[in-house]
Amino acid sequence: MAGSRPIYPEAAIDRDSPPLRLNLTCNACGTKRRENFDWACVSPDRDPAGDWDRVVLSRVFVCKKCGTEDDYKLQTLELLGLRLRGIAADGPISQDGRVIHALNYLWDGTAMRRPSQALDHLRKLTQRAPPCGEAFRRLGNALERFGKLPEAIAPWRRACEIDPEDVEAAYSLANALWRDPATAPEGFGFLRTAFRNFPAAQRKNPDLRRFAPGLAGLLETVVGETQEPFSLAAAWSGGQVRGQPVMNLSTVDVDDIEDFERLGEFMLSDQLISLDFVAELADDKPTRLQLLLSGQDSLQDDVPRMARPWPVRAPIRVGRNDPCPCGSGKKYKKCCGR
Repeated sequence: MAGSRPIYPEAAIDRDSPPLRLNLTCNACGTKRRENFDWACVSPDRDPAGDWDRVVLSRVFVCKKCGTEDDYKLQTLELLGLRLRGIAADGPISQDGRVIHALNYLWDGTAMRRPSQALDHLRKLTQRAPPCGEAFRRLGNALERFGKLPEAIAPWRRACEIDPEDVEAAYSLANALWRDPATAPEGFGFLRTAFRNFPAAQRKNPDLRRFAPGLAGLLETVVGETQEPFSLAAAWSGGQVRGQPVMNLSTVDVDDIEDFERLGEFMLSDQLISLDFVAELADDKPTRLQLLLSGQDSLQDDVPRMARPWPVRAPIRVGRNDPCPCGSGKKYKKCCGR
């Protein structure tokens, strides 16, 4: 919806601050409970019907006694406190890092009142024909956001099946699957897919550029935990040789990458053409890509440092009657010039 702030609470909240501890009363059975929540999103919108408290919590609340989902009431003072802290927020989050001030709308413009209501609506969107990869990806994102990460994997997989070039879904799958040793190899496959599709995808959709630091950071984690050697291969345009544009092709052993933040910056370059993982390790070190990622080389070099040609010597011209350069003592026409 126009004018709304995108909600990424898992990235915005300050996890070093104490969680929100709120008192809730179940509307179905009257049971009162005090529970912890990672964050609360307070909407500035006013509900014309007056039956919504304008607060979305970080997970689905399930009554321990009757099993009712998200049918509760916040205490008046706590509700007022959340609203005041949301309004006083400096930017998208308050000073304690647990209260977010943002419009609560889903990606299709539907107002979000409770996590369970949002998830039910997103599941309905995935049932439409023809299947929409974005709908499955958004459902997976919401499941993760509301503390249901294991359930998010299936819709992310479906999103990648529908759209094999979906960088966001591939990155989310890689991040989730890598945490379990049993699924880590599959997670590495999705990480490779995300890297391979990133250059072209971010040119089509600049919003995907926000995933560059996350992809570089996840690769750094993989490098620190995997025993299998592999290289990052890249192609990019830059510089000229004798007035002609140059396309650079280079690899770097991932163990030799020292600055993954610089890798993230490199991934955002307009000159980047392709990225991939390869099993071959470079024989010559340092490679052009390694120099680039260490800051010792530049995308703007007119003649790339690792691509400068060796000097070419002009061939020696020998006359037919001159002594043969091989040292035989014969004339060239009687020796090597035959």
